[in-house]
Amino acid sequence: MKRLLLILLALVAMCASPAFAAVPQTITIDGINDFDPSNELGDDTADTQSNCTPVVYPMDIGKVFMTNDANFLYIGVQFTKSCYCDMNLGFAFDMNTAAGGVTDPFGRKIGWANVPFKPDWIIYDVTPTNCNTFNYEVLYKDTLSTWQNRSTLINPSWGGGANGLGIFDSTTFREFKLPLATLGATVGMPMHVEFWVTQDSPTKGPLDAFSSDDVQMSHVGTTTYDTTAVVQMTSMITYTVQNAIDNAAPVVTGAQAVNFAVLANKQFALVTNKVDITFNEPVDLTSAQTAGNYTVTGPVSRTVISAVRDAAATNVVHLTLSGIINANAAKYDITAANVKDPANNVIVSNGTTDKGSFFIQNVVFNGDFRVGLCSGNFAPADTFAIEGSLVPLSFGLCDNGLMTDVNADSIYTVTVPFCLPVSTGGTTGEADLEWKFSRICSQYEPLGSNRVYHLSSANGATATINEAWNNDTASNFLSHAVDVIFQVDATRFNPQPADVVTLLGSSNPLHFTQPGTAMLDDGVTPDAVAGDKIYTARVTFPGCSPKNVSWKVDFNGVIECLGQSDRTVFLNDLVYSSANPIVMPARGIDRCDVTDKPLTVVFKVQMDGTSPLPVLPADTLVVKGNAAPLAWDRNEPASLLLNDGAGYDATAGDIFYTRAITFPDSTRFNVEFKYQLNNVFEGCLGNRTLTLDDVTYNSATPIVRVMNVYDVCSDVTGVTPAPVFTGAGFASLRPVLPNPVSRHASFSFDLHKAGQVALRIYDVSGRRVARLLDQSLPVGRHDVQWNGLGDNGLRLQSGVYMYELSMGRERVTRRLILTH
Repeated sequence: MKRLLLILLALVAMCASPAFAAVPQTITIDGINDFDPSNELGDDTADTQSNCTPVVYPMDIGKVFMTNDANFLYIGVQFTKSCYCDMNLGFAFDMNTAAGGVTDPFGRKIGWANVPFKPDWIIYDVTPTNCNTFNYEVLYKDTLSTWQNRSTLINPSWGGGANGLGIFDSTTFREFKLPLATLGATVGMPMHVEFWVTQDSPTKGPLDAFSSDDVQMSHVGTTTYDTTAVVQMTSMITYTVQNAIDNAAPVVTGAQAVNFAVLANKQFALVTNKVDITFNEPVDLTSAQTAGNYTVTGPVSRTVISAVRDAAATNVVHLTLSGIINANAAKYDITAANVKDPANNVIVSNGTTDKGSFFIQNVVFNGDFRVGLCSGNFAPADTFAIEGSLVPLSFGLCDNGLMTDVNADSIYTVTVPFCLPVSTGGTTGEADLEWKFSRICSQYEPLGSNRVYHLSSANGATATINEAWNNDTASNFLSHAVDVIFQVDATRFNPQPADVVTLLGSSNPLHFTQPGTAMLDDGVTPDAVAGDKIYTARVTFPGCSPKNVSWKVDFNGVIECLGQSDRTVFLNDLVYSSANPIVMPARGIDRCDVTDKPLTVVFKVQMDGTSPLPVLPADTLVVKGNAAPLAWDRNEPASLLLNDGAGYDATAGDIFYTRAITFPDSTRFNVEFKYQLNNVFEGCLGNRTLTLDDVTYNSATPIVRVMNVYDVCSDVTGVTPAPVFTGAGFASLRPVLPNPVSRHASFSFDLHKAGQVALRIYDVSGRRVARLLDQSLPVGRHDVQWNGLGDNGLRLQSGVYMYELSMGRERVTRRLILTH
């Protein structure tokens, strides 16, 4: 027994490194390393792989520094901006207790089961790098083995998010401070810390670890980037809180309304009489617990009838008011007077550092679950709830935020009261909420990431969020069954009786698993003529099917259109049904997003904006573009010069110039072009675009374009027809320009009524990838610019996307193609 005890003590000694000699300091958080050298915890430099040019260690922690003054713990970490875009820095703090979390709050493959002191607090800093400006900072507290977001303890005006904890991320140095009172740290207390680097994925472990070097996944010359097994950390570094003299008066860092009760139906009471006021340091028990030291001002008259200092976080005082407070467009102010810190410094009465302010805002969540209920994926008895990152919500499944279908219309609702703290000197309350729907207390909606909503007191006492489960907006799904007659022209393949043509697709009853649904050329309805090499199949898409369907054909086991996008069909249930089917044109096999025949396009441009007018052939006026026979970077042959008085141009010497140009078979549908006069491109921003319609047109029946105006690339002028809009009751949405989108796009729409408008981009799975607009707008035309980046700050991959304009429950959706 004695021998076993000695072994255990030896293991503990190995896992918890000895303390180091430090000196108290007050550090300016500015990204400049001004830590005293004696406050260096250690140097972990260059023990990972270098994959950048010039040489940078993208996963490597260098020197780490820690110190404290009377109020704050200061941490500094050497970490260089790198060629990697998704680097996460993790920080763990154990407050000398055996309790603590054993899992990772970010869901990484990092565990703490084998260390004697488990983290009570964990911070994650999703660091901005050379190729990523996005920054996310969040503080988690372990409570009964559940990690809870406690970021508002550091920054009451922010619940975690961009710069949510005040971490300063310079090019080579990260530094930040934590209130000792928040951590529960006292003078002389030994605490245990660990630092690591990981990435954005649930398959990531510690690529570098400051103390647990033996389990880090990157080493000089080699890196294991993903793991299916949890990597258990093995040790932590010990830091002892230093004794420092306190000559500074306490300061109020914020106030919050708390304790909105959860009712028996798991919804929230929308009133409370509880407020927490937070100081930057511990406060004296007697003065802190004197109710008369606090004054409440704002939209209602209330007094403080009780003040209780928190037993653990001694910089927090819990106040009870004489009456309830609730959502209001005006702010509440809590002012402290005569409150002291343990060093007997008295708070200064100046109307700024002695006051905390907040708004209370009710947010009404309306969840549209019609598609799931209609399709049978949901049952009428199913329950739905809101899970979120800001109190009173949490991500504990179904512990509160239960929704009800009051009107039996499959639109479920719940109202949640949020406290929006006001930053020092600010006038509005702001916070970012991450949230999701959950179902039957066991399933989160299957989005790739959490939803994000920015709460602002500028929106008044009540805000409303209207969303559909998994973004399955009912208007994007069929209200009744629609039939489609698919046709494909197999002439180029000269099919024989034994050849097999099948249909593949994205929506039930179609699928993209070979061989697919048979297409026949037998003269039996829906096929018109046997043996004409036009293969057909009739498919019924049931109610609740997605309206946007992708499809291709398979010829003898080979799927067409390698390297091309899928074919698409929009199931317009306002026009079509099973009795009135959609009939697809019989386009050629292997022609999914390219033409299946040569097409002639007549380009027309008026030059009244130029002076003097071009005189042909002395002046050269050409159209250039990205599809043969056009090109951007060569002198065009005479056959491509615009005419003045020849061909489609009726009159010589006027302001109008034309040219008919034939694009060959297999030209991409979407063509970018621009006019050039005497080797100088017209000066308007962006390229012009056209779509080649090989169903309606061919070489003999050309596409005759509207008259362009030189130097006006929007094509919206008094002499050109209005563009084709996709409309809904609330708005008309123009096509995105250009399409395909490369690195810049312009969205334009006309609002027919004022209101809260959102413009979002979704990938083909329905996952929202970019939120471009979410604000109240007046009637009229509006333009939105986009740089091709997603919500995560990274450039989206090439492919097909949908963009959606919405107001309340009204939606209008179009497709765009993104290329690089």
